[in-house]
Amino acid sequence: MKHQPRLRAEVRLLRHFVGPLKSHPWSFSLPEAVVDISDEGRAVFGVAPGECVRLADLSSFSTLPGQPHLVRVMSAIGAGQPFEMHSTIRRRDGSLRVITCCGEPVSDETGRVTSYEGLLIDDAAQTEALAAHTVERAQLEQSLSALRAVVDGTEHAIIATDETGLITLFNHGAERLLGWSAAEMVGSQTPAVFHDVNEVVAHAKALSERLGETVEPGFDAFVALARREQSETREWTYVRKDGQRLTVSLTVTALRNPVGTLVGYLGVAIDVTAQRQAEAARREHLERLEKISRHLPGVVYQYQLFPDGRSAFPWSSEAMRSIYGHEPESLRFDASQVYTRLHPEDLERVKQGIAASAQHLTPWHDEYRVRVGERLRWVQGNATPERAPDGSVLWHGYISDVTERKEFEEALVVAREQAIEASRVKSEFLANMSHEIRTPLNGILGITQLLLDGQLERQQRHLLGAIRTSGETLLTLINDILDLSKVESGKLQLETVPFAPSELIERVVQVVGVRAKEKGLALTVELERSVPARVLGDPTRAQQVVTNLVSNAVKFTEAGSVRIVVRRAEPRGLCVEVHDTGIGIAAEKLDALFEAFSQVDGSITRRYGGTGLGLTISKRLAEQMGGRLSVVSREGVGSCFTVTLPLPPAEVAVPKLTELESPRPARPLRVLVAEDNAINALVVRALLERDGHQVTIVASGLEAVQASERPGWDLVLMDMQMPEFDGLEATRRIRERERVSGTRLPIYALTANAMKGDLERCTDAGMDDYLTKPVNLAVLRQRLAMVAGEAPGQLRLAI
Repeated sequence: MKHQPRLRAEVRLLRHFVGPLKSHPWSFSLPEAVVDISDEGRAVFGVAPGECVRLADLSSFSTLPGQPHLVRVMSAIGAGQPFEMHSTIRRRDGSLRVITCCGEPVSDETGRVTSYEGLLIDDAAQTEALAAHTVERAQLEQSLSALRAVVDGTEHAIIATDETGLITLFNHGAERLLGWSAAEMVGSQTPAVFHDVNEVVAHAKALSERLGETVEPGFDAFVALARREQSETREWTYVRKDGQRLTVSLTVTALRNPVGTLVGYLGVAIDVTAQRQAEAARREHLERLEKISRHLPGVVYQYQLFPDGRSAFPWSSEAMRSIYGHEPESLRFDASQVYTRLHPEDLERVKQGIAASAQHLTPWHDEYRVRVGERLRWVQGNATPERAPDGSVLWHGYISDVTERKEFEEALVVAREQAIEASRVKSEFLANMSHEIRTPLNGILGITQLLLDGQLERQQRHLLGAIRTSGETLLTLINDILDLSKVESGKLQLETVPFAPSELIERVVQVVGVRAKEKGLALTVELERSVPARVLGDPTRAQQVVTNLVSNAVKFTEAGSVRIVVRRAEPRGLCVEVHDTGIGIAAEKLDALFEAFSQVDGSITRRYGGTGLGLTISKRLAEQMGGRLSVVSREGVGSCFTVTLPLPPAEVAVPKLTELESPRPARPLRVLVAEDNAINALVVRALLERDGHQVTIVASGLEAVQASERPGWDLVLMDMQMPEFDGLEATRRIRERERVSGTRLPIYALTANAMKGDLERCTDAGMDDYLTKPVNLAVLRQRLAMVAGEAPGQLRLAI
């Protein structure tokens, strides 16, 4: 066969060189293509000894997709060409083997290739190296798989690029953060797609200035420092696929291969959006707090007391400077210097209060003085404590300057004392004026009454009547002024006793009816059935209010009628309406109607007289009794005054009006009168002696005490203001003497003093009752009847 000797020679030569590599000759004839090889050669492929091996079976041992090596071999055989193949095969047991196979065609005399002969070389060394490489590769694949799991499992965005900026890695964290998928980004995009363009341009400009060379506003702006072996971490704005903007902290580093060649860049981004928003909110909150505290008139602060006794103001507003004279920053770690500003008298109390608050964790509150420079000011501190983790106590509080308030309080105390003194002086003045006016008025009215009881000519009786009317008008004025003073000072005492509303109205009609009859007015009373028979209240003051209203109605009505309507007021009260057909009041003048000393028109005062006090007193009396007084009026038509008083029904019997009348005592009494005013003494003597009583007059308190030692007196009428010592002292001395003798002489005050407290002073001194000047003859007779035991009675103020 052609070429066969040469082939065999080459094979022998090849065996010489490759003998150590475990070579195995082989051959096959065409077209059968059954490979003739030794069992050792078959073992290379993992084939059983003696098993038939065809050329076509070799494809099952290939490890490369598409079998490129086998394709080349088959192509060479088809062309009758020699071939050489170096490949890795996979044996029947799955293990890998590195082999080299070469073959030469064998031709017949005609040149036709009839068979192939060659060698199969088993490269054990390379096979061993391949096995080691396979293990190493498997380990590397495992490490890469673990690393890939870590990279994809982290919440951070990890993005790698090649040296040109094209993205090569885009982990799951980046997908979640930016909204793009790895398939959209890897190999097709650069990081510029999700960066804020303006930020990139600004950073490139800043880097250019910093590095002294131009940094382009693109990918270079991200990696300029990393390329220079400088790791850079800074915040960037990322723009998600949906347009949402995020703040991230991005660290960029260079990627290099083992020999140091730059192969790309790695960026790790952490989403700090929530953190920055929280910081921004915190800054905004602090700025707002700073603004608020800057405009507050005090200090907002935190005060901390440590277990070792140290103290500090971790935070305080700028007002600390004006309150304590210290900069807030100087107190952050040491608050001891603040205590040097406290007034020595307040220092220990403040420290004790803070210590107690720390011990019990209770709120702290105190007012103390602070000296800043030459000025001493008052401050008020309030704080709430809490226990800190390190064992210290932290207070959150507020300190305000209360100097003006303290000065105002001090001024208020002084003003109050001055007001009390002024009130005392006023009361003394009114008492003196009352006494001074009532004393001569008592003489005028008393003598007038005595004269009117005698035989007089008509003209004389008319003149004396005018004198009495003028005197009674003057007495009413005095009583009105005293009542107004008592109401304004809150010293008017109200009593609560049972009385009959019908009898109260009857007394009013008796008082006012004469004047109504003289003017030809119809005075009528409508008492509704719902009105209780008896109510509880102050009958004197209630009658005073109603009398004022009816008297005014009669005074300002020239023709027509005055109608009194009494009805029940819900839930438990009494309502009295006084209707008249008088002059009426203009609507614009109603507001001034209840002002003291005012009339709605000056001409009314001239025409009708009056002081303007009646309605004022009536309104204030009604309000003090818990009621109200109102008016509805039309000028030229008439008025309706309505007073509503809380007078609940009474369950006790009320004496009839006739029981309150004062008959003259049936038997004469021996009366000692202590009176230093000669006219008043004359009046009292005349009034008493006209009723048949025996009267002895003394002019001083000393004489009254001495005269009272004589037996047989039924009553002492004691003036309060007399020479040597007054009626109060005289009464006390009489009572002191009576404690030894065991007797008790009735003593009644008969005085012009009618101010609040006079009754109490009289009873405290030991007097039994109290009568004021001018003397009311009916009241005097009732008291005498009580002394004589001929009429029931109780101690009360009679004015």
